[in-house]
Amino acid sequence: MKNEIDIIISLYNKEYEIKKCIKSVLEQTKTPKNIIVVNNNSIDNSTDVVNEIIKNNPTINIKLINESRQGAQYSRHAGAMYSSSKFVAFLDGDDYMLPNHIEVVNDLINKYSDFDVFCSSYIYEFNNQISNSRNIENIIISKNKEIFFKNYFYNRGMLCSSNITCKKSLINNKWIEYNDRIGEDLNIWYNIISNTKFVCANNNTIIINKTPISSNSSIDQKKMASEITLKNKIKLKESSFFYEKIVFARRMIYVGKIIGVKHLFSKFHLLLTVFFLELFRILILKFKNGTDTFKRKLKIKFTKIL
Repeated sequence: MKNEIDIIISLYNKEYEIKKCIKSVLEQTKTPKNIIVVNNNSIDNSTDVVNEIIKNNPTINIKLINESRQGAQYSRHAGAMYSSSKFVAFLDGDDYMLPNHIEVVNDLINKYSDFDVFCSSYIYEFNNQISNSRNIENIIISKNKEIFFKNYFYNRGMLCSSNITCKKSLINNKWIEYNDRIGEDLNIWYNIISNTKFVCANNNTIIINKTPISSNSSIDQKKMASEITLKNKIKLKESSFFYEKIVFARRMIYVGKIIGVKHLFSKFHLLLTVFFLELFRILILKFKNGTDTFKRKLKIKFTKIL
């Protein structure tokens, strides 16, 4: 079955990475309907690189549009609104797809035709080397908030800004209410996936570039992270599921690395809450990994006996 998918690429000061990003889309085993590159106030030569690619590929539907409001969520929203396809897939300008990404997503769409959000696993790259393998255990199917957060806790590489494809109909003006600039994609997806049918395949088809080549932000990161922390405090307090609390506690630790712990934990009870949630997270993952290792060793020994 033919599923029309548009690729939305958010672009901000990625003149050295955007060519590889677009090239990875052009080399897909299943081609998208359109490639929509959204320039978000780049001040380098990013748009020149994109225009050169468009010039050299006249038969490919590559569009370059501009979004003046600063922030990746605004870019993704603008690209989706420009799209004419039923499905949209997102990709940051410094990340790239392995050749089978759209094919894997298309197979998911065909198999789970009544679902709304589709993704595959991803891995990190640093200085052209795979630096951190992130692979989910099995295909993940989530139809409610509790199942989603439990799976999100246990499976690394399940969700990021570049590995998601969804129905365009999910995207509306509420999308840009979560323009936090650090992990801005996660809050919006937490809210969407908690109320929709979500499936994630255990295929590593997206590469997330962690090499610090170009700057992503010109605003005060400490001020920005402080605002995000306040939102996460509220989320932590409102969370109704244990695994959801752990996810938001983990996010607070992440932004705490940017703004400093003393700014993050203004109240001692909050520090204790996050500390014990993080301790639990570490212990349960170590126990789980230890159990898996024991099972693998037992399986190897049993196989040798046979």
